[in-house]
Amino acid sequence: MNGLTRLANRETAVVLSYGNAGTVDEWGIEFGSSMEITAAVTLSANYTWYNDAIRQNITGNVLVSNTPHNKGTVAADYAGAQGIDLGVDARFIDAYPWAYGVWAGPIPATQTVDVTGGYRVTPHLRAYVVATDLVNQLRYQIYGGSVLSRRVLAGITSSF
Repeated sequence: MNGLTRLANRETAVVLSYGNAGTVDEWGIEFGSSMEITAAVTLSANYTWYNDAIRQNITGNVLVSNTPHNKGTVAADYAGAQGIDLGVDARFIDAYPWAYGVWAGPIPATQTVDVTGGYRVTPHLRAYVVATDLVNQLRYQIYGGSVLSRRVLAGITSSF
């Protein structure tokens, strides 16, 4: 039976280990750019395209890249002279298959919007708010993992 083994103390044990084994060719391309619109406003974008080809695989082994073929981000940032900074970014990720041991299934496409804001109270003290997944799109990034949703954090940082 697969998984049966003998331990050093001669007891029998069942050992299961997840893993991917095979030969895969991978290739892709990434583009990224940013442009300063004014001294305070910057726009940026990036895009990644990924692909792979399985050349050799063990019979019965589920081998997938666990990576989307397309993903990208567009962002706008503002950093004002009055100590105010704001940012918004939108991420777009294609659906893709996921497999790791018994955990296997589809990862759905996601589109998320994150917003940040901060204010420099003094040269050494900054207050901020960060909202990730502002539109509250429930999603997961690995099959069998936690479902992620909107998260809002606020804080104060101090520098010396």
